[in-house]
Amino acid sequence: MESNAPPAKRPRTDDGPNAAELPEVITRSEIWHTDGTVVLQAQRTQFRVHWGLLTMHSSVFKDIYTLPQPNVAGVAVEGCPVVEVHDDSGDWKHLLEVLYDGTILTEETLQFSLVAALIRLGRKYDFIKLLKAAVNRLTHDYPSTLALIDARQRADFSLNITPYPGIHFDVLSMAREHSILSVLPVAYYWMMRAYPQTSWFDGMKRPDGTFCPLGAG
Repeated sequence: MESNAPPAKRPRTDDGPNAAELPEVITRSEIWHTDGTVVLQAQRTQFRVHWGLLTMHSSVFKDIYTLPQPNVAGVAVEGCPVVEVHDDSGDWKHLLEVLYDGTILTEETLQFSLVAALIRLGRKYDFIKLLKAAVNRLTHDYPSTLALIDARQRADFSLNITPYPGIHFDVLSMAREHSILSVLPVAYYWMMRAYPQTSWFDGMKRPDGTFCPLGAG
């Protein structure tokens, strides 16, 4: 369960310089290890985790750990330094869950949101093993050779990513953004086969009601 950490303060900017300060509500994630040594903050969500685990898997966090930490009052939470990351908090929740439970990557199928999070954060922060595992899932389901494409269309083929209406749009956007070029031809092909032509440029709704456009490019 999530709980609210003590709110940080931020000044109001809409009612002039004399307006009272409003608290910025910070949510404490369920990923909160009481023996953790660093607090990551993504958007308004904090995660208490272990420096050792981050530095073991990410060269970027290994470099951050070696930097001298400024002694600024108010930036520690329960004695832990706070490192603010400018990413989606849901992405960090996915990645940290995998870091603390590697068996997740052995599951037959994973949600695309998890795979996408590992690609985004894996590339940005150099989580090499997680990035490779996620890309392998993507290229398995969106192969680049005719033989593998034929195998993909057999009834006994096991998908690595749970399908949903609109997934080809999301795969195309992800692949183009992160230059995973090998999946593009078959992803475009399956998009044109699976979805009506009117949706090719307009996109379509996911099962949760959010919209997945193809995007520019």
